[in-house]
Amino acid sequence: MRILFLLISALLLLSVRVEAQFTSDTLQNTLIQNLAGSEQSVPICASTPAGQTYISWFDNSSGQYVLRMQLLDANGNGLWGSGGIIVSAFPQSTALFRYDMAADANGNAVVAFQDERSGSLRVVAYKINSAGNFLWGNNGVALSDSTADGIAPTITFVDNGDAIVAWNASIGSARWVSMQRIGSGGTIVWSKRVQDSNKYTRPDLIASGSDGFILLYVKETGNFPGVTSTLFARRYDGSGNGVWTTPVQLSSKTTSFFFFPQIISDGVGGGFTVFNTSNPVNPALNDVYAQHVSAGGALWSAAGTQLANSTTDVKLTGAFCYDSGSNTLCTAIQILDVSQANSGFSIQRNDASGNVLLGVNALSLKPISPNYYRPLALVPAAGSLMLLYQEGGGFGSQLLRAMKTDLAGNALWGYDPTFCATSSGKDDLTAGNFSNNQVVAVWSDDRLAIGSDLGVYAQNIDINGNYGALTGIEHTITDEYIRIFPNPGRRASLLVKSSTGERAELRLYSLGGQLLHRDALNLQAGENRIVLPDTESSEALILELQRETGISRLRWIR
Repeated sequence: MRILFLLISALLLLSVRVEAQFTSDTLQNTLIQNLAGSEQSVPICASTPAGQTYISWFDNSSGQYVLRMQLLDANGNGLWGSGGIIVSAFPQSTALFRYDMAADANGNAVVAFQDERSGSLRVVAYKINSAGNFLWGNNGVALSDSTADGIAPTITFVDNGDAIVAWNASIGSARWVSMQRIGSGGTIVWSKRVQDSNKYTRPDLIASGSDGFILLYVKETGNFPGVTSTLFARRYDGSGNGVWTTPVQLSSKTTSFFFFPQIISDGVGGGFTVFNTSNPVNPALNDVYAQHVSAGGALWSAAGTQLANSTTDVKLTGAFCYDSGSNTLCTAIQILDVSQANSGFSIQRNDASGNVLLGVNALSLKPISPNYYRPLALVPAAGSLMLLYQEGGGFGSQLLRAMKTDLAGNALWGYDPTFCATSSGKDDLTAGNFSNNQVVAVWSDDRLAIGSDLGVYAQNIDINGNYGALTGIEHTITDEYIRIFPNPGRRASLLVKSSTGERAELRLYSLGGQLLHRDALNLQAGENRIVLPDTESSEALILELQRETGISRLRWIR
């Protein structure tokens, strides 16, 4: 469980300028909220069917945590003004726990979290539409289970639009999973528990069948630090009754006390999960397994499928997704050396039977390196995959990059664009669905001051690896009016023809995505000749020219 402690700062609060739309300046990114001297943290995002992006986060600029939300349109314009709207200013704990947000088929957002409005930790849920109206009242809906504390809620929607919320409930040493169904108008339809003499925690949900759902959860035995965590799932109907006679143990393998499993839909009533466990040959090393559970409760195998069989590396779940076009599960796996000081990542795919498709040890995309690569999000995108990852393991010195591959793992861009070029601490990155030809990423960032002074930022990355607001013109432009001459050539010029005078920005990147040079230009009407700088790099470079009509990208062979 990730816990962030409240740090009250006496520093003067200074506001940072809010971008009006998605920016193409990846040193700045699109600001959601960042107030100097305070913490805006734990952002999550959810995509609407129309391609808008809901963003929620906790803001403690007032001295206690407040839950805020913003809605971005497809171009990144904040529709609810600077800083978004305050969803809840009720008292919070001095620690923040996991919470969830999801968008329904009508473009409304449901956000569920925990606060202390009743004097102890309890789960509450709010439903908000695209106009910022509170559809379940200004105070939301309290989801209580007797006198139990409640934390870490998760959400799914059933066929008629009702929400199912499940969370960790506890009284003393007793732990169980609570569930409630909330009607579209905010009325609690029913309440259920997963409870007996055992301890049950860490739920996650997907819709399944007509008005039903599958609940994934963890059975805990033993006491910390010797807790054994076993994955289970059960399918329920719309009334909260078990469709499967008994719960299904998802794997004979166990997972760690600190791992929160997730389940994603297979589109036909079943689901996939990918989880951390121990290596079958060397239990001292961490491993990654995948499992599928069908709508009828059938599994690939008792243990699931090992995604990479190396016995010399530490492996961790990075991100996973289901590609409906190929009916395959796709997983990005972080690969570390034994010291865990160096890291890379690989990719694996499983067919409908669980067979691995990219080799028994997965396909390496970034070898283990001191650069410390960490995959964060994997999104299916028009028959390809967009993978967002972090580079840099040092405190306060990470970059965010993107990679596009085909389903065989072949890189489709000439280089990995850096969608956050500011070297700073990053955390809690989430990504929306592929929509409007782009993916939107949201994360927390300590670029103003390393440590607890966090802000929330967003950036779009389109199918060609570009950034910035969408336009009616092809977003990436390369034509006869923009060229490098001579090319190849170390000493070269950029030739640009402009129909009118205009401002532009020139940027040079290494093939690895590192920004090497940037310069503001004032183009004159007619042909312009810009002498390119003689950078120290001897390899090919990527040249970007940002103009009002879009971004032109050329490869400069040195």
